[in-house]
Amino acid sequence: MENAQKNPQTLQEALLETLRKLAGINEVEGFDPRLLVACYKNESGEENLYLPAEPAMLWFRLKYPHGRLEQVATRVTDSMATVEGRVFDENGAMLANAFVTRYRSDTDQFGKDYVQNAGTCAIRKALGNCGFGTPATAEFIEGVTVVYDRNAAPEQPVDSGAAVKRLTPPPAPKKRKAAETVATAETAPQPEPDKPARPRDISMAEDVPPAPALAEAEKPKTAPVPPPVMKPAAQSVKAPSTLDEAMAFVVPTGRYAGKTFGQLIEEKENDAIRYFLRPLYAGKPIQQAARMVAGQYGL
Repeated sequence: MENAQKNPQTLQEALLETLRKLAGINEVEGFDPRLLVACYKNESGEENLYLPAEPAMLWFRLKYPHGRLEQVATRVTDSMATVEGRVFDENGAMLANAFVTRYRSDTDQFGKDYVQNAGTCAIRKALGNCGFGTPATAEFIEGVTVVYDRNAAPEQPVDSGAAVKRLTPPPAPKKRKAAETVATAETAPQPEPDKPARPRDISMAEDVPPAPALAEAEKPKTAPVPPPVMKPAAQSVKAPSTLDEAMAFVVPTGRYAGKTFGQLIEEKENDAIRYFLRPLYAGKPIQQAARMVAGQYGL
């Protein structure tokens, strides 16, 4: 453990392996509960991922087709309800149980249906206690994950769920090279009066005001030569075995296609490197390269 604390790469690999083992405790072939998580926004505006009761119960049925779920109302009054949720396997052995109390209120749907809400939450909490809850590797997937606010959610979460980690591409890199070219052109010596100056090409520069239009007599006779288009180098599918190979590894697709991890380090695009450490890229050469670079630079 002492060696693991000194090596960030080893810690990262151990964490990913631990999360994968937790997420696969009730693994069913062809079923991925991460695709069914919902995002719940509470009164404070905080977002948390959680697995709703219905997909959790269906997941249990896939794992234990002849299992049993029970709701036992231990106390019900005109103002509150306490329900026990119980989970049994196919042999009748209790896997887990949980108690949930809900109170009557006329201000929201949870309070109006307080008995039903208590029973649903009790079952979901009991399922979570035996591994059918929010996956440890749950992630927010744009276009797939449903987001509910407190008043629109079909049920009220019974736990804090999982922190939201959004699967979005990293921001586009700033075109610094083009901006530096413009700055260099501004400080360069001006040409002689009898030789008209070639207009600066600032089509790729950011936050640079347009140059004033040249008079008809001052315009050059030849059109400016467009900058050459740099094509990304061919990507090798071989996983790197040394740090030098990892630094030379070329990103094949996306916003950083054609750039090496060494260039990303120089441009301080650390988020782009951490992006490839997610479980989605597990076992791929690009994650091996990202791990070696992240371990070297403590990302």
